Amino acid sequence: MTILEAIKSGLIAIWSNKIRSFLTMLGMIIGVSSVITLVSIGKGVYNDVASIVSDMGTNLVFIVSGDISGMTQSGGGNYAANPANFIKADILKKEDLVSLKAMPEVKYLSAMNILSGFIAFENKTAYPMIVGVQPDAVQTIQNLAVDKGRFFTESDDGKNYIVLTPNQIEALFGDKDFDPVGKKVTVGKQEFEVLGTVKQKKQQTNIISSDFDNMAFIPFETVNQISGSTQIMRIFCKINDEFDAKDSAEKIKSKLLETHTKDEVSVLTQEDMLDMMSSILNIMTMMITAIASISLIVGGVGIMNIMLVSVTERTKEIGIRKAIGATDGEIMKQFLLEAIILTMLGGAIGVGLAYGAGIIFKAQTSIQAVIDAQTILLAVGISVGIGIIFGLFPAVRASKKDPVDALRYE
Repeated sequence: MTILEAIKSGLIAIWSNKIRSFLTMLGMIIGVSSVITLVSIGKGVYNDVASIVSDMGTNLVFIVSGDISGMTQSGGGNYAANPANFIKADILKKEDLVSLKAMPEVKYLSAMNILSGFIAFENKTAYPMIVGVQPDAVQTIQNLAVDKGRFFTESDDGKNYIVLTPNQIEALFGDKDFDPVGKKVTVGKQEFEVLGTVKQKKQQTNIISSDFDNMAFIPFETVNQISGSTQIMRIFCKINDEFDAKDSAEKIKSKLLETHTKDEVSVLTQEDMLDMMSSILNIMTMMITAIASISLIVGGVGIMNIMLVSVTERTKEIGIRKAIGATDGEIMKQFLLEAIILTMLGGAIGVGLAYGAGIIFKAQTSIQAVIDAQTILLAVGISVGIGIIFGLFPAVRASKKDPVDALRYE
């Protein structure tokens, strides 16, 4: 029997027991669709992150509290970074801003802090992320551009000015194209004058980059006055074009280590941020995929069980085929191919469900799930692997049947 004949025979056997075959494939369908959906969404999220990081401009360096690398080599020994440093806002100081501004590598620089609360105008409210930044922020993040009015200057520090983005303009004034410059809005219990508006130069439709449209900006010192602190959550720098971002990041870190310990600060380039995001997504995908793989194991056991039943039901067929010259290898090949066909059909249906889930996910979140050739190969590999692992024992059992006993079987 050729491979094509064995495949045809397998398809006929599966089709003759349609409901049983579908129920057998159900574990495979659930497992493959879960794995492929998670992998494709993870790739979609990474693409969105890469897009927004790229759109922010080139030669950007980000300074955050804590050691992002997790483990740092120090004095010939390893020590674990302190996780509490990641959320601290009292590590970075104003003195750091002064020393960084003096570096020739740094063209623009802005500290960042966050103020909790909402914005109100008459009887309307908006709930953006209220971010305190310095005047150079709009030059540093190059995808942001002043639309109406103006952005902060150094003389505006400490004053109750606010710069709005499109979503906040629509929420407060009913129209994204409305000019709110000069209007007075309320943040908490304090009144702020709208100094200007900013929007993205390159508008993205993904869920992550849309966060820029969900922000409102106020002067950095104003945030500190309201909160009664001198906290700096993050610092972001635009590196001069004549300098390399990676080399500049190393120099910036060396400068910061003059006043900080190694586990207190991390300096990241855009490439570092993407690598970090990729690592996080890979770990999350591996963990959730491992959980989803339980369905594949259950599906594989179901396939092995139904193939054993099929071997028993077709004992006389096996005896007849052996009597007319079929070898043990041909019998084994036939039943093994049937198991693989069963798992591959389940895998194909699983991929189809994952594709549908990706369409629904995009409609709800604007993230495009990526089902590429690599993902399809993953599905095929899983399906074939499960078919071989769980179909081998029934196939071997079928091939070892004695033809005389098989012909006597009723």
